[in-house]
Amino acid sequence: MKHPELEELKTQTEYWKKKLSQIENENIRFKNRLMKILQTEIPRSKLDALDYFHTRFIQLDELITLLKHEVIEQLGVIADNITDTPAGMEHILLTHQRLETKLLILHDKFGHLQREFDMYVRQWF
Repeated sequence: MKHPELEELKTQTEYWKKKLSQIENENIRFKNRLMKILQTEIPRSKLDALDYFHTRFIQLDELITLLKHEVIEQLGVIADNITDTPAGMEHILLTHQRLETKLLILHDKFGHLQREFDMYVRQWF
C-alpha cells in the first residue's frame, strides 16, 4: 500500500541532504578562514578564542556527519516503502519529525556560530 505522503517526505528529505551539504561546505569555509588567521602573527591572548572556534567547527562537522547518515537512512526507509502497516508509516513519520527537529537545531547552532565567528574576526582581525 503506497502512501501519497511518501513522495513529499522523500522530497523534503532530499532537500535536507542538500542543505546539510551546504552547511558542511560553509563550515569548511570557516575552518579555512580560521587556518588563514592562524598562519599570521596573532597575539597569544587570542589563541583561546580561536581554539574555541576550532573546536566548535569540529563538533559541527561531527553533528553534520551524524545527521547526513540519519537522512540517508531515512531515504532508504522511504525508498523501501515499508508502509504495509500503520506502524510502518508511523515509524517513518516519527523519524521524519525527529530529523526535522534535529536539523532545525543544527541550523540554529550553525547560524549562531557563524554570527559569533564573523563578529569576532571583524573585531580582532
